[in-house]
Amino acid sequence: MTVTHAMDSRGAAKTESAQSESDRFWSQKGDTLLSKLGSSADGLSQAEATRRLSQYGHNALVTKTEITPFGLFLGQFKNPIMLILIFATIASALLGDVADALIITLIVLGSAALSFFQEFSAGQAAEKLKEQIQVKATVVRDGQPRTIPVDEVVPGDIVKLQAGSLIPADGVLLQTNDLFVNQAVLTGETFPVEKDTNPSPEDAQPGERTNAVFLGTSVRSGTGNALIVETGKTTAFGQIAERLRLRPPETEFERGIRQLGYLLTQVMFVLVITVFAVNVLRGNPAIDSLLFSVALAVGLTPQLLPAIININLSRGSQKMAQEGVIVRRLSAIENFGSMDVLCTDKTGTLTEGVIKLNSANGLDGNTSDGVLRLAYLNAALETGMDDALDDAIRNFKKLDISQVKKIAEIPYDFARKRLTIVVKEGSVCTMISKGALENIVRQCDLRSNREERDAIMAKYTGWSQEGYRVLGVATKEVSEKATYSDDDEAGLTFKGFLLFFDPPKTDVKEVLADLSKLGVELKVITGCDTKLQTDMSD
Repeated sequence: MTVTHAMDSRGAAKTESAQSESDRFWSQKGDTLLSKLGSSADGLSQAEATRRLSQYGHNALVTKTEITPFGLFLGQFKNPIMLILIFATIASALLGDVADALIITLIVLGSAALSFFQEFSAGQAAEKLKEQIQVKATVVRDGQPRTIPVDEVVPGDIVKLQAGSLIPADGVLLQTNDLFVNQAVLTGETFPVEKDTNPSPEDAQPGERTNAVFLGTSVRSGTGNALIVETGKTTAFGQIAERLRLRPPETEFERGIRQLGYLLTQVMFVLVITVFAVNVLRGNPAIDSLLFSVALAVGLTPQLLPAIININLSRGSQKMAQEGVIVRRLSAIENFGSMDVLCTDKTGTLTEGVIKLNSANGLDGNTSDGVLRLAYLNAALETGMDDALDDAIRNFKKLDISQVKKIAEIPYDFARKRLTIVVKEGSVCTMISKGALENIVRQCDLRSNREERDAIMAKYTGWSQEGYRVLGVATKEVSEKATYSDDDEAGLTFKGFLLFFDPPKTDVKEVLADLSKLGVELKVITGCDTKLQTDMSD
């Protein structure tokens, strides 16, 4: 099967038919797609992979014509004021004023050279940064795992994933084992997403496709195999990059310079025609009148304006470089001064992009050392899947649990959405269960106490709307035995809540205050969904 993303004439969007064709493979299982893509469980042969690389091209987001230094230099003469100065230079030379022509030429070349060297050096710095990042992927070729550069991955490749792996392209999962993927780059969500092989609906958004992985995301924990279906520009991330390649909108600064250039051109044209006509009507020689009019136009030309503009913008660029910011287009500097609304992401921009435990709270909603200790025992003694939430609990506070003996563990799974540990302290065996609050509450003896259950869910709703991720903790005393099953998790006693959050950066308060003083309004763009499922009837 060949999945295509047809683009319109501007390359900005897919057609409706191409969109439906592209989405169709998400509703199929990976083993079905293997045959359609001409692959097998042993992966592609090296010969077939080479053929497909030639057919589909390299797995790269951007395939653009390299701008040569000469082309970049010529680009500095595009604005109307520079064109006016060039006209003034030619006119001065034709009038015999070689000195003026030479001076104007030096000013034009100096201004263009200053802007050129700034943009060229910034581009070179950005390219060096790209060269330092060499990403590779492990694929199955001829039945054997091989490590290859990411840009050589082709549709039909089977990619092996593990904790820390960067997803090299869009694909459907063939096999998973406790696979969690960080999709913050696409969805803005801090918490990893569970992945499995169950087909997703055709109309599901990328963030809702649990059987698929996407270029630009990364594996947080677990392992899996993915069948690559989309590479390069046809990936979800590639479509975003393709839209960004469209010609950027004209900045206010560029618009102002252009309008000033047009105004000067109009004034000069009207003035030359008027002065020439008046002199001819007064009986002056036509050639002398024309030369005088052109000389007047040259005198009106602001020869130093481009140099002054570029010197100021270059100075701003240098100051930003001292703060670690590379400016590739000098005209972008002025945008900071004209900004009145700043739209920004939340995760990793205003926040640190990591999960931390905010507090462990009891039934009354206040912090509880007892609940924290129960959660710590659960997280510290589990031996299954490495999880960011467990890491956050272990890093929140170190507790002495040397006198506690682990008896058994009921590992986390996607159906139960909870992790249970049985520990022995002294002569008492305690079962400690931690997980999604709804799933924990279902296992507790709360059916006869609707008031207490409603109070728990009300606190959960309030904290969720404040942006916290809330887990529940429950326990019960059990008798010691060799093995335990999920049937033993019934009849738990709810103990409290665990509140997790993505903390703001240390200086974000000062940054927001500075923006406010400068008259810049902040708009946070986030994919956070606080919709709460509270159906506990079953």
